[in-house]
Amino acid sequence: MRIAITSRLYFPIIGGTPVLLRLLARAFVELGHAVKLITKTEGPANSGHELYETYRGPDQATIKDIAGWSDVVFQIEAGLALAFPFILKKKPVVISHHTICGLSEGFNAVLWLQRMFARFNTVTSVSDSVRNSWGGHGYVIGNCYDNKVFFDKNEIKNRELLFVGRLIPTKGVEVLLNALSILKREGLTPDASFIGDEITPQGSATALYKSQAAALGLSDQVEFLGSKTPEQVAEEMRSSRVLVIPSTWHEPFGIVALEGLASGCHLVASRHGGLPTAGGSFAHYFENGSADDLARALREALFAQTCNLAENHALKAHLEAHSPQSIAQKYIELFQHAINGKSHS
Repeated sequence: MRIAITSRLYFPIIGGTPVLLRLLARAFVELGHAVKLITKTEGPANSGHELYETYRGPDQATIKDIAGWSDVVFQIEAGLALAFPFILKKKPVVISHHTICGLSEGFNAVLWLQRMFARFNTVTSVSDSVRNSWGGHGYVIGNCYDNKVFFDKNEIKNRELLFVGRLIPTKGVEVLLNALSILKREGLTPDASFIGDEITPQGSATALYKSQAAALGLSDQVEFLGSKTPEQVAEEMRSSRVLVIPSTWHEPFGIVALEGLASGCHLVASRHGGLPTAGGSFAHYFENGSADDLARALREALFAQTCNLAENHALKAHLEAHSPQSIAQKYIELFQHAINGKSHS
């Protein structure tokens, strides 16, 4: 099968979508298919290390050539501009929603067009939460994680809590700091490390959150480690007891939840959005934005025992279902149905 992938976002942008695209594109090729990826994100040309070709901001002539070459186009989010050459060539379009469709006041022409375009093509969403926000139609195919990087070595856990993500308000850093303050008043002082950063007009966001931690009297138990490579993140996860995902917004999915579970962490995550799809029954969930409820979930996780054998089997199955190979195969089957005209939704 010849698969064209289109996405507005790709590396060097940091985020779940670029990670997922790279994992899926590689898996498609490993399964015997050919891939060409089109993105609007500027960046370096193909390094030669990838198994597929990447086209950054190509002109219409190039897109038309790729449309003629392809058997199917796989769109990350609905985009008429990139899809139009494929429509002219009568190629099947499979759209994957990775963001929750927000409710806007009044009529939004772009959103209306995206909805209509999606309604007349094959549609998937990465979680039930995303699917429902787009009208509840189509299929749900979750995201995958890099199982070659994130895995458990049964190492000694020398850290109690770990946060991994951008240091922005919607990721819930402030909520986590407030929850740690609540626990401290109860006599519980777990250490917590934060991986990630965000550059703002005022500079690094790390300084802001360090100041908040100091104001709450948490400086002696909180550490900010800055940005790290995926391999370094995996090592930090393997040495941590609990991974905390305190997002205040509704995460569409949350690949980091799979990475933490695969690395041997207990998981604490906000309950609304796609995180329950990623974390399954293996997480302690709390109400988004509630420091009190997060403190309750942290207590549960900190005193939780190691999973029993039955739970380990269930976790292994959950992770295997979200391996790049498993998720890629689900898409391949859907692509084939779309080519055969059987999966219009």
